[in-house]
Amino acid sequence: MFIGGRINEIKADSAEEIQSFISGQTSVIEGKNQVCTIFDYYVDTREEARKISEVFMHYMNESTPNHGQAKFQYFYDDVEKKGRYTIWGNPNFVGRVLIAVSEVIS
Repeated sequence: MFIGGRINEIKADSAEEIQSFISGQTSVIEGKNQVCTIFDYYVDTREEARKISEVFMHYMNESTPNHGQAKFQYFYDDVEKKGRYTIWGNPNFVGRVLIAVSEVIS
């Protein structure tokens, strides 16, 4: 995804959704158990960061009974040289995704 000069807008929107979750105002997902996790991955290129986003997308697109409702955001910041991945969902699902990501980057 090319975001060009919109990086500050995207970062602000992401921060607003995260803050809303933290403060308990609203949630982008529903359910009794909800997790919001932020994963920063410092890499030199957008391509390296995109490969990790594919792992997230693989899990987001699967249809399994324990998946539940979930949301995922990703952007690459060229200045900070990092991919930022934010995922909301039930603890089981988010944990599985993070384990899969850790296996790819290890």
